[in-house]
Amino acid sequence: SLASNQAIRVLFIGNSLTIFNDMTSIVENMGATSKEKISIETFMIAKGGDSLDRIVKSRMSSPSVYFETIESKKWDYIVLQDHSKAPISGRNQMIKAAEVLVKINQKNKANTIFFMTWAPKEKLHQIIEISMVYDNLGKSLDSKVAPVGLAWDYVTRNSTIDLYDFDGIHPNKVGTLLTACTIFSTITDQQCEFSSGDFPNNLSENEMEYLRDTAWKVYISSFPKYNKEN
Repeated sequence: SLASNQAIRVLFIGNSLTIFNDMTSIVENMGATSKEKISIETFMIAKGGDSLDRIVKSRMSSPSVYFETIESKKWDYIVLQDHSKAPISGRNQMIKAAEVLVKINQKNKANTIFFMTWAPKEKLHQIIEISMVYDNLGKSLDSKVAPVGLAWDYVTRNSTIDLYDFDGIHPNKVGTLLTACTIFSTITDQQCEFSSGDFPNNLSENEMEYLRDTAWKVYISSFPKYNKEN
């Protein structure tokens, strides 16, 4: 476990689902707001539409900013977020790319966390396939999975809270908050705390608590097999 005075360094690799609404800063704020005052330093390499497959292929072109960044510093965690359609329509490329990236992360002594994405608003049933693909990656590559998509699915099916931006794919501010909370719990094994500056004004205290509780409940029940430290 990390000394309390030492920052947890987290590199996020992904696309717009990671970029939107400054999600990585919210993860940092959750650390600062938590009772233990966990210092989390985040860094992000993400561009719209990117996929893990494309990132691995970028290695062939030199210099590759991804691999330079992974190898340039000591990261505690590297969070990998694939294209939202990858588990559905590009599964083989996704699995191959994930294997390559996890090996590189391990070589650099960084733990991998897979950021499980959510299903589009019009195709909620896809979460079954999406979660299965990420679940299998976590097991086969001995990595943690942040079950963001399952937390979204639970909130969408069981409450009136809307997490989606107008396009039904990207997160609105509330969706980003739930995403950050689930990822924070996966990094720290603790329930997230919200700082008042982070939550949208259209969210009540009750809804805030509901999001926190759901993220935690989904995290601890989804993947006890490999999310809990041995």
